[in-house]
Amino acid sequence: MKSIADPALRDWLLDYDPALRWQVKRDLLGVPSDVWARERARVATEGYGVRLLALQDADGQPWTATTWTLNTLRDLGLDPAALAGTAEQLAASGRWDYDDLP
Repeated sequence: MKSIADPALRDWLLDYDPALRWQVKRDLLGVPSDVWARERARVATEGYGVRLLALQDADGQPWTATTWTLNTLRDLGLDPAALAGTAEQLAASGRWDYDDLP
């Protein structure tokens, strides 16, 4: 298991967004899973994760590049449960940019 020997570097990494903090705790500090899982859960309510989620309309749009948005949310560590119903919304209301076709 890797470790961060420099306390200043560790503190700098931990003084950031939950999307990074949970991974630092898991991958570099080796903290117990219940600790980093609590941090990971914050992705849906704080920082970059919640900011990206806030851009979604009620019908699942306007995530123009939906695939990339969903990939980014996954990479941030967002719990898939936070996206419950999104696929159904997109299936019901998704449109192509060309001719507004379903």
